[in-house]
Amino acid sequence: MARLRLLPVLLVFTAGCGLGVRPDGESVRTAELRYEAVLGSIGSGSGQFYQPEGVAVIARDGTYRVFVADTGNQRIQYLNSRGDFIKQVGRYGTGPGDFNNPCGLAQDFGQYLFIADRDNHRVQQFDLRGVVVRQYPDEGRSQLRLRFPEAVAVNSFGELYVADTWNDRVVRFDRQGNVLETLGGFGRGRGFMHRPAGVAVDAEDNLYVADTMNHRIQKFNHRGDFVLEFGGPGSATGFMQGPRGLAVTAEGLLVVADTGNGRIQVFAPDGRWLAATGGPGAEAGGFTRPVGVAAGSDRIFVVDAGRHCIVVLGLVTGNASGSR
Repeated sequence: MARLRLLPVLLVFTAGCGLGVRPDGESVRTAELRYEAVLGSIGSGSGQFYQPEGVAVIARDGTYRVFVADTGNQRIQYLNSRGDFIKQVGRYGTGPGDFNNPCGLAQDFGQYLFIADRDNHRVQQFDLRGVVVRQYPDEGRSQLRLRFPEAVAVNSFGELYVADTWNDRVVRFDRQGNVLETLGGFGRGRGFMHRPAGVAVDAEDNLYVADTMNHRIQKFNHRGDFVLEFGGPGSATGFMQGPRGLAVTAEGLLVVADTGNGRIQVFAPDGRWLAATGGPGAEAGGFTRPVGVAAGSDRIFVVDAGRHCIVVLGLVTGNASGSR
């Protein structure tokens, strides 16, 4: 049975900067992250997780449908916003609909779910009933092969970005599974990557990449041109250690699972730091291994693999005048 635990702890750092845009048209200048709840606990039962690594959410009628890559249990679980179990799909294996360490998730306009099936070296596309639609790469269409892909994202055209982690690149596919382009290649310079483990796309179809072993975030436009980078190795504000999960909020803010530092950080689209919460530790208010994130309109869902749960954070932003 699913467990939802309320957290009384508030641990927030904020800064007055940023260029995100609120629904009222005002620029976002401040952001706060507030702990709200924990979904799930360790185990193999319904609503329980073992070393989960990915999460995606769909907002409908003021509530959320939550999809969790329950990696250690080789399945995807569907939950409501209270953490109640709805259904699960998958089992260990190599056939269609089977998994070998599923991790990153992405949803496509509330119609499809894309799953990075890491140790099967593929991405699987499901409809929301749990029926397999397609596999990427499509061996009949492309000679390209993935190696331990860890993350996926979908742009406004329905094109799929895959963090092809062990090939040190990101691959973009069209809806039919054709390869459109590859970005990256091993290296430390701008546009190069080392074990990228997170991808996210904003409303303008800019691509953010968690360049994990280079301890930074890189941003590209839809044409694949390098735009900027930020982060760098370290534990100070705005720096990172092995970032993984990424998500973009409705206001265009980038949420980063700063895995090695055990925290969540929020950045403006130009790379300026806005907020952080967490820190190493299993107690309420800390994370042991935050690896995946998903953003709703006013909530952030964080996969803490070390605690075998999903942490729900409230997101509060302010404009230049300080109003909420």
